[in-house]
Amino acid sequence: NGNGNGNGNGNGNGNNIGRRWPHGRVTVQRRVVNAGLRTSWLEGTLYGPGASPSRGTDYVAVLEDDMAVSPLWYQAVAGLHHGGILSSSSNDDDNDNDNDNDNDETSIASFCLHPIGDGRMNCDADGRKESKSLYNLQFVCSWGPIWPVRSWQSFVNFSYNLLEREELPYIPEQAGNANNINRWIRSGSDVQSAYVKRYLLERRKTTLVYSLTRCNEGRDDEGTFLAVNKKEPGVHYAKAQMHQTSDTLLVRNVAIVEEILGGTVTGGGGGRTAVLPPPQNRIAPREWDWDEVRRRNCYGVKPTVLGRSWDDDGRPIDRPLPTPVVVIGMPKTGTTTIDSFFRGAGFNTSHWWCGGGSWNRSIAQMYPQGYCGKCIADAVLAGRPPLASCGGYDVWAQMDVTLPQDGLCHMPQVEYLQQIHDEAPHATFVMNTRNVTKWVRSMHGWSQFEERFVKCGTATRLNRTDEKSLETYFLNHVKMARNFVKRNPSHALVEVDIEDPAAGCIMSELFGV
Repeated sequence: NGNGNGNGNGNGNGNNIGRRWPHGRVTVQRRVVNAGLRTSWLEGTLYGPGASPSRGTDYVAVLEDDMAVSPLWYQAVAGLHHGGILSSSSNDDDNDNDNDNDNDETSIASFCLHPIGDGRMNCDADGRKESKSLYNLQFVCSWGPIWPVRSWQSFVNFSYNLLEREELPYIPEQAGNANNINRWIRSGSDVQSAYVKRYLLERRKTTLVYSLTRCNEGRDDEGTFLAVNKKEPGVHYAKAQMHQTSDTLLVRNVAIVEEILGGTVTGGGGGRTAVLPPPQNRIAPREWDWDEVRRRNCYGVKPTVLGRSWDDDGRPIDRPLPTPVVVIGMPKTGTTTIDSFFRGAGFNTSHWWCGGGSWNRSIAQMYPQGYCGKCIADAVLAGRPPLASCGGYDVWAQMDVTLPQDGLCHMPQVEYLQQIHDEAPHATFVMNTRNVTKWVRSMHGWSQFEERFVKCGTATRLNRTDEKSLETYFLNHVKMARNFVKRNPSHALVEVDIEDPAAGCIMSELFGV
């Protein structure tokens, strides 16, 4: 069915499609302001959550206002329809119910009018040319996607469900183009591509794409595109682009349409074909751990924060949390990573060395007071404020020093927490933890760390190195910190498991980084 729906966005001339469309009835909706990419996509056809497709509508074509299409584009789509490759009935994947999870990895979500730019798509495993031009990929098509109406409605409902949960469409880091897509989301960019990619991955759908470049043979692109993007200056391009924007690229010969489809097209504008050969599948079906993706991006995660005033999600009301930030966990629990996190955000940090500059063994031997633990201990014994006397850092990523051979045994997070509180009653404490069994293993494997702890027993308050004693010591230290903050609720105590995929975004949210 040739019924169409045009959506004019802002200054775009959406009425033009109504003047030049020979294949059926057209309705045009004109916006008076620019709604942005995401909203234009999701609201452009007025298929909101739970709505039924307009009667007689088979496909949704998304053509942005800087697109140019081949005069044969509709013939190509009709050919795919009649050839059994693209069909609204075969893609009735959700029956308008987004809760019905269809995991057919070969189910095609849309067809892309713009060719894919990678000529390697036409190479077989041995690097030889293939005769096929059509491929199934989990590729986000922004330039001329043609969606069977049932797939389109499923995608829109899926996207609205994310929006209603206030969940941004982050994708797994191992997925194609994940770095760009997740970066756009974090920066607040107005993009629809993230929602499309998330839909393809979570529902295991594909995009039908084509390429006529045969195995990097360098074929002339002239007359081989069903659509081009003009890449005009705007949000995505600072200035006009010239690469692959000319109308001379557009297909004007039905023989090229037949080459794309892999079959003979008959019936003039109707684009009728015999049954077409199936496209090549270029994806490996994969199940993603979406709970991990959500946790990595903080959705459904409630960080443990004691002290101060916090909201129903366990987050302090007065975020970002104040400095100084004093890390009070055990060594071998990610202190280097924590130091890098805050240092990269512009905080003035220390990591067991407070003597200025970088640690140097010869300097440290001559100036042991450069160790944060030694400096803090000396300050406390002299009645001076320990933090201000040792550099006044924003972040103290690790304070302890356990070098018994040098007579340096100091654990401020065990010995001097009260003195730190007296000086900085609103300091934020970070209790960095990890799986206790892994921590014990790490202690055993790092320069006999556990032996150094026992030799520094006066400071560490540990006198045995067996596994059970170390586990108990670790867990009791966490309990001690919790009890301390309960007695002194002017502090916030952030507990963060350094092995949790969400650790980074929890810290970012709590500290405004």
